Amino acid sequence: MTKETILEHCVNASNERIYRLEKMRSDDEFWLSLSGSKKGSKYMGGGIPIPNLEFANEICRVIKQIASLDKAPSKDEMKVCFFNHRRKTVTGETRNFKGKWFYRVKCYQNFFRKNGEIFFYKDHELKASGRGYFIQEFDFPLNESAKDEASEFADKLQSAIEQELIGKIDAEDDNVLELLHKEQLLIGGEPAWVNSDTELGSFTLHKPLFDIVCDKLRQQPLTPDALAINLGLSQDEGNRQLHPNSRYDPRFSDKEFLLDRVRKGFTSLHYLITQIPQEALEQSPVLTNLFEENSSGNWDDWKRVTFSNDEYSTGKLQSYHIAQVELDAYEGGMEVGIEPQISQMRATAIRLFDLKRHHERDAEKSKKVQELITRFTAVAEEADYV
Repeated sequence: MTKETILEHCVNASNERIYRLEKMRSDDEFWLSLSGSKKGSKYMGGGIPIPNLEFANEICRVIKQIASLDKAPSKDEMKVCFFNHRRKTVTGETRNFKGKWFYRVKCYQNFFRKNGEIFFYKDHELKASGRGYFIQEFDFPLNESAKDEASEFADKLQSAIEQELIGKIDAEDDNVLELLHKEQLLIGGEPAWVNSDTELGSFTLHKPLFDIVCDKLRQQPLTPDALAINLGLSQDEGNRQLHPNSRYDPRFSDKEFLLDRVRKGFTSLHYLITQIPQEALEQSPVLTNLFEENSSGNWDDWKRVTFSNDEYSTGKLQSYHIAQVELDAYEGGMEVGIEPQISQMRATAIRLFDLKRHHERDAEKSKKVQELITRFTAVAEEADYV
């Protein structure tokens, strides 16, 4: 394995704290790795792999959330924000270490690799990615100067990644960066990334790839492979656009869409988009009415006809643990001054609604899910989203 440093951010002349973006190469595989100081020391945690620009944008957002922390945490360790990416969850956390406060960015997953093979943790529980000194995490001191420093680093990180991508594109247009931001530029059937083969040439889309994906899924149910064929994407990119966790992607809920995963009538899992009724969102912006018994108006019909069409259930163990992390982050974030995103909360509501349906015949699990629903409703009320 070889690595090349793309960005190194040193806090002071003594290099006590360093944050680094590296391009890693193993055989013919390339990926970016982000690592940094732990607990204010020169020691660095394991690198967090950055698989695409969407992930890069989200981790920069989580880093910048340190600037929103305007209240003292009540516990030594608290999750305060997050994002999910397939089987991984990245959190922003506050941590008290020997009387000193830090803001930590940390990666969790429900599996580990051994000799190249994937093994899942018991009940698909989420645990820190990496082991020992190589746990994938890095910290910033929790003070005013470090808040500015973290935001500066996030800007440098985003710029370094964008420049790396622009270097992969053989184009003279001044709007290349804008096309990258909007995901309107494909190389070899995939959005531009550090592993792009420029010899395949670039192709400009008429609108963002995600919007085109939504258009296709509104027309008919599709598998990842069928989607790839329809849009001229690579097979890998089709699987990245549609996978079992896509239903809880906030990008869909932000557009007021509901992604259903269906098997009935097909030989394999298909995906289909429906519109969440505008009236439902007006009455319940983050869908807390999904959990009310004997709901007024059209809610009983919406729950039965609109929100209960998803047939995929084998991911419910992992989904429960992700919901726990999401609720921890909402509650912790509200305590220190971070308002939860409406699109994320809608996705969580759909996740909890699915869990409630999946476990309705299991009294013990139903009770645990109801506890999460009660916490979710309390957060929505505190944030004035009801």
